[in-house]
Amino acid sequence: MGKLQNGILGTTTGKVGNVVGSRWKAFNTVRVYRPHITKSDTANAVNSRNTFALAVSLTRQLAPNIARTLLQRFESMMSGYNRLLSFIRLAFTLDGTFIPEKLMISKGRINAPTITGTSSDGGEVQISWDTNTQGFEMSDDVPVAAVIDELGLTGHSFDGATKNYKRQSGTLKFNIPNTFNQSNAVYALAFRRADGTLISDTAINVGDL
Repeated sequence: MGKLQNGILGTTTGKVGNVVGSRWKAFNTVRVYRPHITKSDTANAVNSRNTFALAVSLTRQLAPNIARTLLQRFESMMSGYNRLLSFIRLAFTLDGTFIPEKLMISKGRINAPTITGTSSDGGEVQISWDTNTQGFEMSDDVPVAAVIDELGLTGHSFDGATKNYKRQSGTLKFNIPNTFNQSNAVYALAFRRADGTLISDTAINVGDL
């Protein structure tokens, strides 16, 4: 049973005729009631679903150290997880090809860092960066990093705050499973203000430096 509040122009909840009303985040939404949804099996539709599934899989692997700590504070219309998913989806073509140069884990007012060294050997990832500061950059900004295999199938993330890494540290290290495919690994690095009020754009490097 649906309810109308404040007349036809007010809030609708539940099913009223062929309209369904609900709230999502801070928004009132309405949609047409569709008891049966026909799934399209065209080539483009299948590719789109498969590519979205790849993006969701990678997002789930990276989200624990990125979605909430890095992105959530800046989102009002979606969760930090969904923002990360929107970033990662852009790194896949319609046929599911992973394009590392299009990958983002963060987008903000602080400039993207300059990566000066990367490696993943024996289950340990190491990423180094230029520690010089300018603009909104500060020496105590906290690094957040990720490493992804070249196909975009497997990824691991790291929040530098867990080991007290700062921009001035110049290098971070974190452990990953030995089974990770290190060939042409994709490294992503971003920073957030120590108090969480600003975040940076993403720096990407493919392969070891």
